[in-house]
Amino acid sequence: MTDSEKLDLLLEKVTMLKNEITRINVMLENETNCNIKIIAEGHLDLSRKLNECIKLSSDIKAKQELQDIYINIHNSKLKAL
Repeated sequence: MTDSEKLDLLLEKVTMLKNEITRINVMLENETNCNIKIIAEGHLDLSRKLNECIKLSSDIKAKQELQDIYINIHNSKLKAL
């Protein structure tokens, strides 16, 4: 095998390796981007659910405060009798 043939074979193998690396990089990027999107969507749902829970908790606390006021008013009226 001549030096020229060896060089051609080596260049062909380098080209094949470059193509394989490019294919692997594209595959990894596609999978990574897809997984990041899935994770981001999950976090968005968790954030939305947390905000809903906080709002519900705030509404319950407000209703409880009103009930405490009514209890105090009725308690005062009962004591006056």
